[in-house]
Amino acid sequence: MKQIHITRGSNGIVQFETVAIDNTENVFFTNMDKEQPHKPSILKLTGTQQLGPYPSPNSSQVPVPVPQVNNPNPPPPTIPKLPCQVDYTCQIAGHENEKGTILVFAPLAAAKTTLVAIIGEFFNTPLVVGGQPPYVITGLIVNNKSIPGTSTKPDQMLPIGIDFKLNQNNQGILVFGNPSQVETYNFTFTVNDSMGRNLQQVQYTLATAIGPATPSAP
Repeated sequence: MKQIHITRGSNGIVQFETVAIDNTENVFFTNMDKEQPHKPSILKLTGTQQLGPYPSPNSSQVPVPVPQVNNPNPPPPTIPKLPCQVDYTCQIAGHENEKGTILVFAPLAAAKTTLVAIIGEFFNTPLVVGGQPPYVITGLIVNNKSIPGTSTKPDQMLPIGIDFKLNQNNQGILVFGNPSQVETYNFTFTVNDSMGRNLQQVQYTLATAIGPATPSAP
């Protein structure tokens, strides 16, 4: 759950703080504008339907509507399209131009936990998807051995054995490499994103194997 502050700048313009959440979270608002109560359009309060003057008490949790995309070939009838942003406006007369934004991401989660790479073939597959990049990898353990270091930028990688490395991009955490021998790697790590949502101690297995023999030419 994330808090959205409502403030008023020195230019007199009201500002709604932008927050990033995943689509399992809610938000709540706190009015820090000393001049005016506020009512964001996505807010579902009882009573006055306003947050009240500064400093307002925190509202109850508010579910954020995640935009849906129609699927022309149901079922399912709708498909969530993430990441996305939810724009909302103030509902007080004379303040209709005051707007805010909530960034909505898919939850940080493991994409695959069991992987097989073929010797001699380049391997590149996601391990962790969702969340808000950039990511930080910490606590990597491979075959019960701790690997020092962290990954905070796309060009900072962590090794898994001789032929594989962990890396990150805007889509998530990847493992890639060119396998050259039969090996099995059991590893875990912690990944944190910029929203502070941890995925911890997920057990991954990466095995290399010899591919099917190529038929010889006649």
